[in-house]
Amino acid sequence: MLNLDTARKVDFRYWNAAREEEAPWLAAQATTHVRIAEIGACVGCTTRVLADNTYGRVTSVDNWTGGTDDALTNGVKSDFGGWDGTYAEFKKNTADLTNLRVIKNDSVSAATDLLFEGARFDMIFIDASHDYENVAKDILAWRRLLSDGGLLCGHDFDEQTFPGVVQAVKDYVLNWRRSRAGSIWISL
Repeated sequence: MLNLDTARKVDFRYWNAAREEEAPWLAAQATTHVRIAEIGACVGCTTRVLADNTYGRVTSVDNWTGGTDDALTNGVKSDFGGWDGTYAEFKKNTADLTNLRVIKNDSVSAATDLLFEGARFDMIFIDASHDYENVAKDILAWRRLLSDGGLLCGHDFDEQTFPGVVQAVKDYVLNWRRSRAGSIWISL
């Protein structure tokens, strides 16, 4: 049975209709993966879903300094009193997780560091910056850490709101498709 109860308690502004549709899919994926990387964590909604449903470990990467999406960045900053407040909210929402490794760094640097450590992940979920250049960088940096047969996926595949995400996925992900769960994209 999937565990979504704790994730639903994360700040209501970030648990919305899209999360209700996407969270069960992410939880189901987490049940079949044990080395999960989450790129972009914000206040920890997806972190909770992944960590609460895997028997393995989630490595969550975010720099908590904002991204390139002005509307998202400004909204999050105002909701939590800046990025320090957002990071504090993340820590509060994930404090009891024993299967979580948090890396507070930019995503490309974190991927490079983990590559040198020899890290490999069987699921990588990309949801950091949403502009074309940064999504492309994340895809290129993180797919090097994907285990053979692993799942590369991400969030906000929405041409209206995030055309940069859509184009970067089309340009840099082989055999991609949109999942049946909200705006999640996957590589087959």
